[in-house]
Amino acid sequence: MKKTIGALVFTLSIVATLSANAQQQRRKGKPAEPAKSAAPATLSAETGFSENEITARLGFVATAVHLGASFNKMSEGTGWGGYFFFQTEKASAGVGQLMSFGGNLKVNFFENRNVVFYGAPGFGLHMVKFTGAGSSNETLIGPSLQLGFQYRIKEDLSVGLERGSVSNWFNDKIGSSEAAFYSATATMNF
Repeated sequence: MKKTIGALVFTLSIVATLSANAQQQRRKGKPAEPAKSAAPATLSAETGFSENEITARLGFVATAVHLGASFNKMSEGTGWGGYFFFQTEKASAGVGQLMSFGGNLKVNFFENRNVVFYGAPGFGLHMVKFTGAGSSNETLIGPSLQLGFQYRIKEDLSVGLERGSVSNWFNDKIGSSEAAFYSATATMNF
């Protein structure tokens, strides 16, 4: 839980710093300068990407399928949106059912014409069905975090990999405070 909180605070401080810098540049009448690196990285507004994106997720945990989707309204590499995630139950493998939804802030840490590295901290409601002895259903509240990269195969379509996690902040009845999952992703811009 401390790692999740630390990652969330770190990501939000980076976003606040970048936003403040961009605001100062705009007030001076100068456009925000893109980050300098060996490969020219630019902000999404400069690469011609649209403002809306939908991401679909598919993965497996011990043969239990998980599916997810998110929508983000992007502007210059950051955007607000929402997510939905569902993992099926696989009692024989000890994997419980999980459904989670909430809001998030997506930040593209690095972006060029072909590759995007991003993070999306958020907060949501998680409904968990535990398996095994003493199985129970719990409704949890806590943060979520998606970290991933994508490769652009068309101007409006990207594919990649993502690590997602949901955490519990307020319920002491459960043993684990974080559930992590890995997914293949596809994002469509429109």
